Amino acid sequence: MKKKTYKIILFTLIHFILIAIPVISQNMVLVEGGTFQMGSNSGDDSEKPVHDVLINSFYISNHEVTQREWEDIMSDNNSQYKNENLPVQNINWDEAVQYCNLRSSREGLNKCYSFEEKNGQIKCDWNMNGYRLPTEAEWEYSARGGKKSQKKIYSGSNEIDIVSWYFSSIGDTVHNVMTKTPNELGLYDMSGNVWEWCWDWFGKYSDKLQKNPVGAISGTHRIIRGGAWDEEENCCSVSYREGADPSFKSDNIGFRIVRTTVSSTEGKVLQPSLSVNIYLRTKSNLRLHEMPVASKTIIKTMQKGTLVKILEIGDVEIIDGIQSNWVRVEIQPESKDKEGNTIQLGTIGWCFGGYLE
Repeated sequence: MKKKTYKIILFTLIHFILIAIPVISQNMVLVEGGTFQMGSNSGDDSEKPVHDVLINSFYISNHEVTQREWEDIMSDNNSQYKNENLPVQNINWDEAVQYCNLRSSREGLNKCYSFEEKNGQIKCDWNMNGYRLPTEAEWEYSARGGKKSQKKIYSGSNEIDIVSWYFSSIGDTVHNVMTKTPNELGLYDMSGNVWEWCWDWFGKYSDKLQKNPVGAISGTHRIIRGGAWDEEENCCSVSYREGADPSFKSDNIGFRIVRTTVSSTEGKVLQPSLSVNIYLRTKSNLRLHEMPVASKTIIKTMQKGTLVKILEIGDVEIIDGIQSNWVRVEIQPESKDKEGNTIQLGTIGWCFGGYLE
């Protein structure tokens, strides 16, 4: 009798866990966070200036939302060209946002979007784990291949016909998703097929380092990216920008969805030892940076055993297979760089917390 009772309890617990833990769809690809150069100095004026952007990890769909996926949630389909494996078209920005919220609710996730009656604006809560539109920076980082980027003109290749359905392709129409070659991350149709709505209002770029930018505060046009089946090849490059009125619908505009990762949502300090105003030592020779970005200017390279005081806990990143936080630190007395030279007391910079103990 006891064994039977234990089995029932165990089954109930497993069932509860499976329901409670949000499942990541197999079509959602993890894009590991990092830094990249956004924009192009050889493109349109709106693509300039090229600037550094730091992005947290997130999940993105490997394909544009199909009509089958749309109908499953929305129960209608106003696409000009109809087939369950074609990307949904003729949907405006607001409808794309509505789809994200409804799909989140369907799958037991927290909705990202809410409507503010006071100003009539849609607000995004970036800490929620539900579906949402990508920011423009997330979209371009993904299109370029994230940390696996081989710096191609189009998403996955310098030869557009390999990866894109565009104006000069065979067949003057939209095509089934995932029928061209994917990019470095396994993402299909980031160049061509249909334009893709992004969260951001269309605005000018800054020349300063941006951390998880979400676009202009307000505007008249929302960003669309990637080009389409009836557009010239320049529109399909990874840096090309276009905008459309949020109410605009067309047979060449669709979208894809993303989700915030758990580590980004919770903002976890992954090492219990990391805390503000405590003192730690470096496990090995460790670079001190001006900014929490591995590729930015190095101030000094600290010797193994250098004593530092933690002033601020930064974002989570994976470096050399280690997941930890960037931390802003202050060098303590009698510290040396890797050449044995004294580092001035009070020198402040950023280092990767995974190499502190």
